[in-house]
Amino acid sequence: MVYLVRMDASGNIEKYKAEIFLSPDGFVPLSLKIPVIPVIHDINFHHRPMDLPLTSRLYYRYFFPKFASRAARIATVSEYSRQDISKSYNINPSKIEVVYNGSHELYKPSDPEIKKSVKDRYTDGVNYFLFVGSLHPRKNVDGLLKAFDIFKKQSQSDFRLLIVGEKFFKNSALEQTYSLMHYRTDVIFTGRKEPQELSLIMAAAWALAFVPHFEGFGIPLLEAMHCDVPSVASNVTSLPEVAGDTAVYVNPDDIHDIAGGLSRMSSDFQLRESLIANCRNQREKFSWNKTAEKLWNTVQSAME
Repeated sequence: MVYLVRMDASGNIEKYKAEIFLSPDGFVPLSLKIPVIPVIHDINFHHRPMDLPLTSRLYYRYFFPKFASRAARIATVSEYSRQDISKSYNINPSKIEVVYNGSHELYKPSDPEIKKSVKDRYTDGVNYFLFVGSLHPRKNVDGLLKAFDIFKKQSQSDFRLLIVGEKFFKNSALEQTYSLMHYRTDVIFTGRKEPQELSLIMAAAWALAFVPHFEGFGIPLLEAMHCDVPSVASNVTSLPEVAGDTAVYVNPDDIHDIAGGLSRMSSDFQLRESLIANCRNQREKFSWNKTAEKLWNTVQSAME
């Protein structure tokens, strides 16, 4: 019998005589006597503690090494995260299973008429780059805005930048950058969108612009692939592993390099078409069915 429960439900774990504890968010009651499997998506807080509020930073950095050491098996979402957890926490890599994420079935290519309707609604019919994610420092939206300003100045194109996501914390740099942009009227902040609408926005994008400093996986890359949309993506952490040959890669710490990636994607039509063709192969590596099968195998392994 397997239970997926919250960390504060340890009483229920004992009450129902669970044989194993699977934690989808990585938190583990350290007093449990049964085998535990934390799903540790990544350890960004180990590398970029300054992105978090102090209390969260201290909690994650103190407890997650303990959760990892206590685990019978660990599941994570990329080979990059597997190696990172192993090295950072001195965990045998054979104890860590890579269980890739999948994409919602809503994400799929759109008909030209639907794409036109979406562009008319959000960008007055103009092509756009799309960012999807929470607005906090690790996502590097600040750098993306600066790069977009450079791209617009150099290219004099009519491209827009659509940013879908909610503010998280530590947004002062982002707000200041936006206020100083020469082309800020070409940037549209939509806030959070429901999956149905977001999938349409994704499918109508010219490309995903996803240049975070750190990711354990990068689900927007996979959602873009399912929509036949290529990406301008960071060349660090898990992103090349996930995006494969579907992206133009850039250094997230170099706004001129990001601007160059946007320029290539906007003007090199042959390159863009080849990346779109690659999307159809790369996305086959990931599905929630494969996720479920791999995670179940991990559970069985922990119970042996």
